[in-house]
Amino acid sequence: MAEPSNFLSVSGLEKVYGVLGANRIGLQPTSFQLPKSAFFTLLGPSGCGKTTTLRCIAGLERPDKGTIRVGDKLVFDSDAGIDVSMDRRQFGMVFQSYAIWPHMNVFENVAFPLRVSKDRRFSANEIRKAVGEALDTVGLGGLAERHATRLSGGQQQRVALARAIVRRPDLLLLDEPLSNLDAALREEMRNELRRLQQQMGLTTVYVTHDQSEALELSDSIAVMNAGRIVQIDTPRTIYFNPVDEFAAGFVGTTNWIRGEVERVSGDRIVVKTDAGSRVECAATASYSPGDKVSLAVRPEVVEIAPENAAPAPGLNEIAGRIVFCGFNGSLTRYQVQASDATFQVYGSPKAGFKLGDAVALRFDPASVVLFTRPAG
Repeated sequence: MAEPSNFLSVSGLEKVYGVLGANRIGLQPTSFQLPKSAFFTLLGPSGCGKTTTLRCIAGLERPDKGTIRVGDKLVFDSDAGIDVSMDRRQFGMVFQSYAIWPHMNVFENVAFPLRVSKDRRFSANEIRKAVGEALDTVGLGGLAERHATRLSGGQQQRVALARAIVRRPDLLLLDEPLSNLDAALREEMRNELRRLQQQMGLTTVYVTHDQSEALELSDSIAVMNAGRIVQIDTPRTIYFNPVDEFAAGFVGTTNWIRGEVERVSGDRIVVKTDAGSRVECAATASYSPGDKVSLAVRPEVVEIAPENAAPAPGLNEIAGRIVFCGFNGSLTRYQVQASDATFQVYGSPKAGFKLGDAVALRFDPASVVLFTRPAG
């Protein structure tokens, strides 16, 4: 049988936990498809439905409705009454808490899925070989006999990964696996996860609320809010072309300007801001004079210049004063109070601007993302 172009297919998945007023609490009808070997991230705030989606795919939760197909195998179908048990789905899963058995050594922790397998028996030689390969893959080849309680947090997470891949699963499911690690270990394990996923060609579903993790690791991201997927796209598209204010505000840092469309001229829209200044935007959608709008401007697209610098033709310019400077090594983060808003701006770590300096903020009209504001 030919391998389906969509290796993981989730259609109309729904899991409702209760009703609050007119709102249903839980996962609203959710659909997405992934090709084989994709790294896909469910990103959103706490309670948005991302972990519920992952648990439904894993078989830890029974959805109310929908279908889940992996390759040519249907593992859940509410209409047909199909619900393959979690142990027979043979997916690898890593949890936030690692779930390492403290009374077992590294070898036995990784061997556990093979020893309790219900669909086939593994010989001692098969277990030894599979565990050795899994430990080598995650860089723990020399620690098989070490007791679990003598491992660092990063090593415990590697053990959890080795256990998840020891049976060469069809699908790898990761539920906030790095959130308990310190910043340096998170970065190291982020690189390790991506290397492992690419080396093994594992189709991976990753749950996180950390935008930087999602942007750096993923082939595609689903931004979730209130039980629904707001946007599915590549990291770059979601960051620079969010579909709504929630996606723009949740993924990365955004400067907001509010105003009203003053005129539309060819490929440019001129917005009169609530503070009275004017900002030009690229016309990527249809707007009319009088429309109430919100403008999103990313900090990294804003140039900060001395207030008396020569004008920069073609760029928007807003005057302001620096009210905060924060040096973090790779850049200097400024807050600039303008009449329109307080802007976050990223400058060179060697920039000489100081607290209280009057400056000009400049940005390209093409870098501004425009949203219609709800009436009222």
